[in-house]
Amino acid sequence: MSVQNYQIEGRGAKQIATSIETAITARSLAPGARLPTVRQLAADLGVSTATVGEAYRRLRERGLVTGAGRGGTRIRGDRPRSWRRSAPAVATGARNLASGNPDPTLLPDLRPALAATAKRLTSGRARLYGQAESNPELLAHFAEQFIADGIPSEHVVIVGGALDGIARTLAAQLRPGDRVAVEDPCYCGILDVLDAGDLQPVAVPIDERGARPDELERALRDVQALILTPRLHSPTGASTDQARHNDLRDVLASRPDLLVVEDDHGALIADAPLHALAQHTDRPHWAIVRSTSKALGPDLRLGALTADAHTARRILHAQQAATGWVSHLLQETTLAILEAPSTAHLLAHARGAYNQRRTALLDALAAHGIPLRSASGLNIWLPVDDETTAAQTLLAHGWVLRSGTAFRLASAPGLRITTAELLPEEAPILARDIADTLSATNASRAA
Repeated sequence: MSVQNYQIEGRGAKQIATSIETAITARSLAPGARLPTVRQLAADLGVSTATVGEAYRRLRERGLVTGAGRGGTRIRGDRPRSWRRSAPAVATGARNLASGNPDPTLLPDLRPALAATAKRLTSGRARLYGQAESNPELLAHFAEQFIADGIPSEHVVIVGGALDGIARTLAAQLRPGDRVAVEDPCYCGILDVLDAGDLQPVAVPIDERGARPDELERALRDVQALILTPRLHSPTGASTDQARHNDLRDVLASRPDLLVVEDDHGALIADAPLHALAQHTDRPHWAIVRSTSKALGPDLRLGALTADAHTARRILHAQQAATGWVSHLLQETTLAILEAPSTAHLLAHARGAYNQRRTALLDALAAHGIPLRSASGLNIWLPVDDETTAAQTLLAHGWVLRSGTAFRLASAPGLRITTAELLPEEAPILARDIADTLSATNASRAA
């Protein structure tokens, strides 16, 4: 299929690229349509091949076209946004270990905090334009937490959760087409953020201690930013220790210009110590973001980031120009929860419960000769040969697990198991079913 009924126009690369993008948006150029060769279009428009080549490069960077060489350049099919976070269907009676959600019984009751927030409304009405964007007490609370972990906190910004903070940080420093090094496998929401910003992910393979220094060193040759998750990594449960932290710092010393963003989303319930680059940074551009979603409930949609002054200022200005601020109702409610005397005990209980549940499954799997490692968080990564077959087989046993496709770039297949609601007494049953599934798969492959 090639372009027949649309006349591409323009004298410069930007004009040519805009002409093609306009046609894609209007559906005058359908997915799969093949564009003219660089030489042909240059002759048709009376411009140089370099000009057309630059136009096609811009379109590729924006994810609008794909391919090159003998197959030609084709219009890329629609990329459904956020498909990676679409929840899989759960059969009636099946045990859902695919959601990535925290255990709702370990979240705080919001009603007392909502009542306290209502009492603080002086007129019973919402705030108006022109008032303070962020609650100073909430800013101070997050700043104290950052300081306690040895992270500079002079420039804290309240954001709408961890992903919002990551997206705003990238937008503050990057432009469409820039390349961003990410862990592989990686949290699917981060890949969605890159898609939405037309940023190109570059895979950095990881192990149970986080990003591998040798792989990071290779990736650094042609990237403009790096995103790392120092603990509670989803989907693997990896956690960076001091030795790995030191190795990563050594590697990054060769790229002092690189924007480094760290996703410490689960800080409130973290069951592993923090070894973050932001604790010892003299980089000109950096940020670390935290969220209340896993600890207090995803619907609060609130987080905080701290960053270098330049990045923080850009983030704040962009926020003021768009949403303006994170709802003060959410800020007040979050502050009321964080300051409640019972919250510290609740978070400690959740931290211990999540650790116990994850460890119970790891121990049960080890008893079946399946040694997996997951140092923190709510998830375990189970390597498999075929994600679809393994997931379907375990579904037949009554378990819903998440296919690893949404999390992977170039890494080997796997399933994500969310252990947040998996009771310790269930772990041996699941481990047995996993062992049976892997044995059956191996037998089938051998045959």
